[in-house]
Amino acid sequence: MNFVEYRMIKTSCRPVFFAVLIILKMVNASDNVPDREKTSLLDSVISQFTVKYCCQSSLEACLKKKDSCTIATRLYDFANWLVQLDTGHINIMKQLEKRYEGFTDTTHYSIDTSRLKWAGSPEAPVRVIVYVSSTCNLCKLVTGEIYDSVRVGKLSGKVKLMIIPFGSGIGDIALYAADSDGRLWELFEAMRKNSTRYKEEDILNMAREVGIEKKKFKQLLNNPRFRNSQISAREEGTKNGVEVTPTIFINEKRYRSYKDPQWIIDAALFEFDKIKSASQN
Repeated sequence: MNFVEYRMIKTSCRPVFFAVLIILKMVNASDNVPDREKTSLLDSVISQFTVKYCCQSSLEACLKKKDSCTIATRLYDFANWLVQLDTGHINIMKQLEKRYEGFTDTTHYSIDTSRLKWAGSPEAPVRVIVYVSSTCNLCKLVTGEIYDSVRVGKLSGKVKLMIIPFGSGIGDIALYAADSDGRLWELFEAMRKNSTRYKEEDILNMAREVGIEKKKFKQLLNNPRFRNSQISAREEGTKNGVEVTPTIFINEKRYRSYKDPQWIIDAALFEFDKIKSASQN
């Protein structure tokens, strides 16, 4: 190709090049519309939501203060997450209110924590208790991630975790039985990997995997003591308003916000920070 031919091709391509450039700009501008809408929605939410506990002002004004309270920063992060989910203005305001009430609620519930073994440091000042069902996959997801965080994550040394089997199936009784052999959390981990509804043989196989001999565990499953423990826990949970699983309590106060592991962990950390701050004053 000589120079003249090259110039001809280059010149003839210019209109195409500029047309493509304009289209790309239009596409990019179009792509930015949802971002602008989300920013506008977030601005609207934080300007309208009132934080009474520590600011007596809008969330927006609270965040602008030099020493904005930890409730405000946590509510902003939660609001931003909801905005990204496109849950809508009304729902975001409703969920923010529920989360705010959870941060400020002082109602305590009576929960017997002597039944089962805690996971995490015994000295941890924050207690997270989760009513679960052995066949509830959301329970396994939520509790499993909290369990991981208690062991080696953000909650390590700050939070201890207990599950209270609330279901009526053989898997729930099995958790009580495994606790008596010191393998509650090992069996829970095995169940965590299994999303099916359990038959007795499934339970016995999982028990064997975590080190409990099948014959021994079958005898434990037939022990009326663990059925009684399960019945007692259901009665207590019902008295505390538990209707579905998972239901979470943090230092015996009911958690009422999104049942997403990151926000349960965030609420537990808020409780830890509150205790730490009170001890320093």
